[in-house]
Amino acid sequence: MLAIWNHWLADAVSRHRLAPGVDPRELAAQLGPRVDLGTVLVMQGVLGASQLETLRRQAGPTQCSHCAAFLVGVSGSEAGGGAACPACGANLDGEGPSARFGHYEIFGLLGRGGAGMVYRARNTKTGADVALKVIRPERKASPTSLKRFLRESSLTSRLNHPAIVRVLETGDVDGTPFIAMELVEGETLSHLYKQGPLDPDRVLAIGWAIAEAMDHAHGLGVVHRDLKPANILIERENGHPKVLDFGLAKDTSGLLTTAITADGVTVGTAGYISPERIAEPNAPATPSSDIWALGALVYEGLYGRSAFPGRSFAEVADRVVAGKIDWKPPAGSPQVDARVKLILESCLAVEPEARYQRAGDIVGDFASVIEQRGPEELLAFRIVEDARKIRAVKQVTTKRKSNVAVAAVAGVLVGLVIAAVVLFLVLRSG
Repeated sequence: MLAIWNHWLADAVSRHRLAPGVDPRELAAQLGPRVDLGTVLVMQGVLGASQLETLRRQAGPTQCSHCAAFLVGVSGSEAGGGAACPACGANLDGEGPSARFGHYEIFGLLGRGGAGMVYRARNTKTGADVALKVIRPERKASPTSLKRFLRESSLTSRLNHPAIVRVLETGDVDGTPFIAMELVEGETLSHLYKQGPLDPDRVLAIGWAIAEAMDHAHGLGVVHRDLKPANILIERENGHPKVLDFGLAKDTSGLLTTAITADGVTVGTAGYISPERIAEPNAPATPSSDIWALGALVYEGLYGRSAFPGRSFAEVADRVVAGKIDWKPPAGSPQVDARVKLILESCLAVEPEARYQRAGDIVGDFASVIEQRGPEELLAFRIVEDARKIRAVKQVTTKRKSNVAVAAVAGVLVGLVIAAVVLFLVLRSG
């Protein structure tokens, strides 16, 4: 449970600005689940011993053993005096910093999202450590959230690929659904990206693996819809990527028929949402949107910046829809391989029909780059060239139509002027 305490303490220290110049959340992440953040902050002179003791009393039990809710803002005195869990209403009298969820023993919080919380846990039947995703207690009452969680459970259970976090078990405990997944020790790709551009060969290897994973998922009728660096885990032991969080995934196989997303709601993360999904949020989900997101993800790794920077969702969306991409590498960085740039151009085309149609085709082009084949041997080369020709034809056609329209308007105006003059002369002669 130390990870949960560290998470709570980091939030409290940040919220009350008790440690100027120190990022307690970052420090907690570095320490991991086995080192007490409070002890470290006291040793560093950031917190006083009395301050830490006060915070410990305020923290109280870190997790409700009835519903696994993260207890923030329930003080120790309240917990010992019969306070109720704000999520499920259970009495917290006598609660300790340990929790059980069915046949899983909870050790710490790994992360939380809008609808679910992910814990480090151990299956007491098998002894295996897992990442246990449980729907947030307050979300159980929401039909939409519950359906989305159950859909994620159903969709991810279909997938079996080395570059996708594997589902070990799904089920529910007293009406609370859960997904038990393999526990991946490592960090997210977004964390690596914060350190600047990665080695191009490493980015290529990561992109290749993700493309293979998406080809597998698409083949089973699963579209991720939220592919981004934060949803890619990099294994600490071998550096292999693992795609996770299919919470927004869409079923295209026809096996699931319940529609969940509300009308007009754009699902995903700014900068990784394809142009067509921004323009038409209710449009059917297709593999093409994941292919576009993959291009944005690989671009960020090679260029050390987002493909579509902006200070707001609207600003980012405008860039995405317009296809505004800066292809110049940062100052001091090497040029991006022209063949890889072609691959990214095909992935990030504004028009879905101008992109790769299968993630598996991207895998083939990555292989061509590694095998040192020429640009003209890439499928991306033909896709990009064809797209440029189509755009050129559209521009010429549009220009011709514009010229015809202008001529037509001019003709009408001339006709009106002549008619006015004739009318004037007739009236004058009369």
